[in-house]
Amino acid sequence: MSVSPYATTEPVEPYLMQIGDIGITRSWVVTPRGTAPLRGSEWYIVNRTAYTSAIPVWAIVLAIVMFPIGLLFLMAKEQRVTGWIEVTVRATPIAHGVSIPAGSAAASAVYPQVAYVRQLAAG
Repeated sequence: MSVSPYATTEPVEPYLMQIGDIGITRSWVVTPRGTAPLRGSEWYIVNRTAYTSAIPVWAIVLAIVMFPIGLLFLMAKEQRVTGWIEVTVRATPIAHGVSIPAGSAAASAVYPQVAYVRQLAAG
């Protein structure tokens, strides 16, 4: 485990929330790289998700089995979500980033969580 020699070693309060491996308390940001004050921290979020459309396997099987009328099944499409959401925090003396897989429950909650943490950091 690599800890910054400049990281603050103050006692840590209970977590309000956790974004990936970044823990947030009322006054501190806790990462594997160290602990830093929450006040004045900067939070960045980058959405690197991609949406693709493909013919599902079941439609291909039915098109073959029920040929020629089964060719209509090839019109079926399914949406797939791939990629991740990057969350980065910069708080003197640390900087740490985490990638959250797209389509996961954590990914759907990350935007409101980062907005709340930004409010805490500004306050």
